[in-house]
Amino acid sequence: MQIIFLKLGEIIILIGAVVILLSAIGILRFPETYPRMHASGVGDSLGIILVIIGLMCKSGDFIAICKLSLILMLLLITNPSSAHCLISSIFNVANSKDDKRVN
Repeated sequence: MQIIFLKLGEIIILIGAVVILLSAIGILRFPETYPRMHASGVGDSLGIILVIIGLMCKSGDFIAICKLSLILMLLLITNPSSAHCLISSIFNVANSKDDKRVN
């Protein structure tokens, strides 16, 4: 049973790494800011979730699984929030009527 969880964990980690790689390729290939941010936000969130779940499968220690669960919950809260804040600030700067920047 332990070997099954180890192999399953390795496969899930590999899938997560591929998702993160595809997200990085999407960041490079998309021409505008908003699609790039979408690719980075969604791809990183999904990739990190898969990597952490794979690490949970590979770890046999209950304490390590609890720590990884806490990290996963924190990442699920902070990653979309930070992407939203970054996109909203880009939108506000792009659509500001009063340009106060010094040239």
